[in-house]
Amino acid sequence: MNVWQIAKLSSQIDQNTGELKRPIMSNLELDEYEMEIFWKYAERLNKLGVELNNEYLIESLNANPRNLESGIQAFLQYEARHRFKTYYHPTNYLAKAIREGWKPKL
Repeated sequence: MNVWQIAKLSSQIDQNTGELKRPIMSNLELDEYEMEIFWKYAERLNKLGVELNNEYLIESLNANPRNLESGIQAFLQYEARHRFKTYYHPTNYLAKAIREGWKPKL
């Protein structure tokens, strides 16, 4: 691990608890395994403009946890081709991908 990676990791760790800093997502009802999958992609989704606390997105996640990882991967592939133009747009597309069970192209 180089100095840059150590600095990046330390900025993501809460100095009081020693745990990773993660945004608070009220009403999210995923189990621990599903949350780990979600957190694996959360930073990238946030950088793309996905509003992680969006009520419609949280409802989609709670109702369709089996589509979580494939929906996120398909969303990321879609975004790479189409480049979203507004902030609200990516959140709706991610929720749609999860609700409809989008699958990534191999």
